[in-house]
Amino acid sequence: MKILYTGDFILHENNEDPAFHCFNDLVFKSIRSLGFEVEPLKSNFQRSKFFKLSNIENQAPRYFRPSTKISSESKDYLKSKVGDSIIFGFELNKQSKDLFNEIGARYINCWIHPFKLLDDLAFAFESNDDQIKKSLESFSQPKEKLELYANYWKVRVKRNFRKPNIAPNSLLLVGQSESDQSLIYKEKMLSLNDYQEEISELKKSYKLLYSPHPKCLDRFGRLSFKRFPNLKEFLKKNEIAISLDPVYSLLACDEIKKVVAISSSVVFEAKFFGKESDYLFQPLFDDSICILQDYLYPHFWSSLLKSEDMKEIKFDVMTNKIRDIGRNGGLYWGYRKLDNVRLLLDSERIRNKNPLRKIYRAIFGLNTK
Repeated sequence: MKILYTGDFILHENNEDPAFHCFNDLVFKSIRSLGFEVEPLKSNFQRSKFFKLSNIENQAPRYFRPSTKISSESKDYLKSKVGDSIIFGFELNKQSKDLFNEIGARYINCWIHPFKLLDDLAFAFESNDDQIKKSLESFSQPKEKLELYANYWKVRVKRNFRKPNIAPNSLLLVGQSESDQSLIYKEKMLSLNDYQEEISELKKSYKLLYSPHPKCLDRFGRLSFKRFPNLKEFLKKNEIAISLDPVYSLLACDEIKKVVAISSSVVFEAKFFGKESDYLFQPLFDDSICILQDYLYPHFWSSLLKSEDMKEIKFDVMTNKIRDIGRNGGLYWGYRKLDNVRLLLDSERIRNKNPLRKIYRAIFGLNTK
């Protein structure tokens, strides 16, 4: 049996293979050890030809959602390239999953899980194969464990972090990065401006507070309005204050009663902090299985693909194994404000970038690296 891996080829060029930076050397090595072939779908599939068979020309390389119906010729072409292989997808959108269902292809799809407070980065898994889904469920992290971790971090943050200055009865409006795939709707990227009516209603009941996404901050931790002039106008018009406090500090605040976002995963996490929460659009996914590190091990894939048990061999210490693969802590997101080692590394990196420090060290003949 062959495993074909791909990003969402409907939404962007699958030659980008987003987040497969660690999968090829870690996850796929475990799958290959079981005797399976693992190859990229792009090795014999042409996205341009797929769209051309549906009379769609000049498709955008990223975030393209065709309004034209995908033709049976395109589906036949995809089916001929997939055959009886299993698709391993990363961040497959509903449209791509529907396509695989229509051509009778089995898939395993994963996203980064919205709950980011476990000892390492967890992934949300799903499958259209009942047997694989049943195996996945046996590895799922229970809801009670997420509640346990959220309560621990709530207590730790309250005892160790500076308390944000928040007005009573506040509502936290969570920002998202401009390239967030979950914001795509009918060939456009949703923004808060699309929900002016809903925001106006919320203002009648709450004091609104905006928390920007970490990717929207500059290297000094400030929100760059030069990049987001429309956001500045929106916040000013609706008299929404901005908080640069870590998002988990805000979730731990009793003054914040409700958390709202277009589709941010923070809305999912807020429920575990005892907050009322709501999406302006929709969550990234409705029914997924939270898997923590098991996807790295051969016994996990043996259970999914061969329905066979095998000896379990795991890391002795699991903390941050996947988070630390991201360059400069790129897979930590809000958790980087909670992790003591990451905080120390970030502090040292910022200190080394100080131009005065470099001049000083150069004058005295010290190593400036």
